[in-house]
Amino acid sequence: MVWLLAATNVIDVSPLLVLAAALIVVGLALVAGSRTGRHSGLMLIGIVLTLVLAAASTFDIRLSGGVGDRREQPAILADLHRTYELGVGQLTIDLRGLSFPEGTTTRIDAHVGIGQLTVEIPDNVAVQAHGRSGLGQVSLFGRENSGFDAEVRLSREPNAGAPSGVARLVLELSVGLGQVTLDGSA
Repeated sequence: MVWLLAATNVIDVSPLLVLAAALIVVGLALVAGSRTGRHSGLMLIGIVLTLVLAAASTFDIRLSGGVGDRREQPAILADLHRTYELGVGQLTIDLRGLSFPEGTTTRIDAHVGIGQLTVEIPDNVAVQAHGRSGLGQVSLFGRENSGFDAEVRLSREPNAGAPSGVARLVLELSVGLGQVTLDGSA
């Protein structure tokens, strides 16, 4: 029932809340049935729910935003979102076709729960980027870090032919479990 309400956007239900509620129900069923004998099936379900809940809360795995492979390629600045989110899959944000006005700062936050996040930007903008993976790999313009709580911060100025009042991108990129990649090209 709750799933149906969430799927139709009547209410917003956190997957962590659903996992926690399921674990409580299993625990109550084990307590209620403790006098009737062995309940190894419920215990196994409880163990699996505990492990999934622990992993999801440890690695910031948010499953909102859908599932699948998505490519965002805004043609004009009005099409550019400030926030991009995907639950499970690969999210590619291609900004190479955009012209950013000189002297402006644009902030973009992007998150993938489980999977891969790739952002491609033009060379003629300055970048201040922070990439994080709860468990996985972060690669920002070739600077890499991997493992638990992998993180990379960097600032990059545009190529030598860029105008003096250059545009600036501020990027906050994260995955719960997976890979973050930031590349620049002309």
